[in-house]
Amino acid sequence: MVSKNLHKVLFAGAVAIWQLPAIAACPQGTTDLSATYPGGLPGSDLVKRPACGLAATFLADTTLTADNTYLLQGAVYVGDEGNNAKLTIEAGTTIRGSNGRDFLAVRRGSQIFVLGTADKPVVMTGFEPGKTTRGQWGGLVLNGRSTLNQCRVAGSAVCENAPEGGVEAAYGGNLPADNSGVLRYLRIEYPGFEVSPDNELNGLTLNSVGSGTTIEYIQVLGSNDDGIEMFGGTVNLKHIVVTGAQDDSIDWDFGWTGKAQFLLVKQATDDGNNGIEADNNVNNFAAAPRSNPVIANMTLIGGSPKAGNGILLRRGTGVSIFNSIVTGFTTTCLNLDDAETFTNAPVKFEGIVVKCAKDFDDKPTDPVLVSSIFGRSDLNLVAEPLLSGYELNDAASPAFSVFSDVTQVDPFFEETFYAGAVETLSGSTNDWTQKWTVGLR
Repeated sequence: MVSKNLHKVLFAGAVAIWQLPAIAACPQGTTDLSATYPGGLPGSDLVKRPACGLAATFLADTTLTADNTYLLQGAVYVGDEGNNAKLTIEAGTTIRGSNGRDFLAVRRGSQIFVLGTADKPVVMTGFEPGKTTRGQWGGLVLNGRSTLNQCRVAGSAVCENAPEGGVEAAYGGNLPADNSGVLRYLRIEYPGFEVSPDNELNGLTLNSVGSGTTIEYIQVLGSNDDGIEMFGGTVNLKHIVVTGAQDDSIDWDFGWTGKAQFLLVKQATDDGNNGIEADNNVNNFAAAPRSNPVIANMTLIGGSPKAGNGILLRRGTGVSIFNSIVTGFTTTCLNLDDAETFTNAPVKFEGIVVKCAKDFDDKPTDPVLVSSIFGRSDLNLVAEPLLSGYELNDAASPAFSVFSDVTQVDPFFEETFYAGAVETLSGSTNDWTQKWTVGLR
């Protein structure tokens, strides 16, 4: 005989089962993998069944809903030349890769809309939850129709090029305001893959991406190559975190002329090269349009025992950097190479605090000493920034005394009263890294 109490337990269990959220079907354009993964992908729960495989190419507008988990199975493209598509990814969605060659690439003219929130970021990660090895999958690649200075056909009317990393697509054009979509509250975990020497997939690759694209609140964690790399383009970035990259955290080439504010780079203690490695064009240091971005409120924190610079500018790139902190790098804080970088490219530092093993790479053969370029502004200081981890929360920090009004530079920039990426003095609500990032604390 079943007791009354047991009847109550069984009834309560039945109610609980009936109240479970409905299991969603895989969206159109994806493949139901429930036969291969009957329990869902690793780390998924009942709500995230079945596992859904992503198509080799999306040629129709598709939405990935958060009640499924998705698997990259090799190269996945959004759109094709002459057949544009939109891929929308809801807040809280997880996409996994299973091997280093898995990547997601958006072709020219097509768009991606990653619509995460601070509470529910979109996560692109490796196959096994909790595995922290770099290079578990390839990464995310956006190909746009903005400008660049490296043309695969010299003298062509429209300059275009082929991406690195085995991505079968073209990028480039003459549309500076091109719009590849929106990336917002996106965490890219343990990507990066070397297809061949000097031919790699980065965490996030932006190929000639235009200024109409929105990219904000992005973290690249544990990339096996660079964290984020821009090849040409006019794209702007805001609220960016790169942690634990094996190579350079932020890289640009081929004429990137965008703007960026609130950039936080933190190296791992086992590996990592430069905080920023910046070029104009390896084949022609004077190629136009010349790389010449404007960056404000950046914090670069070294820690790798390998040789690395906080900022390495070379091969004719220009840059203007405001209100930033560079500290803890084992080679130098600031390093400029190549005569064209000194003589032909505008390089400006204003409101910068530096403190490294060696602050400046002053070489006798340089046309101008790096320290003298740094010394052109009274708002630059060589001093310990007094960071607490990655945060600026000590009122005695010199970072509160050297800042410049970047709103006068361009309306893209927000007004701040400090140098660096994150200010968390008592009562401040400026820690934009809360909730959606991992591995910072």
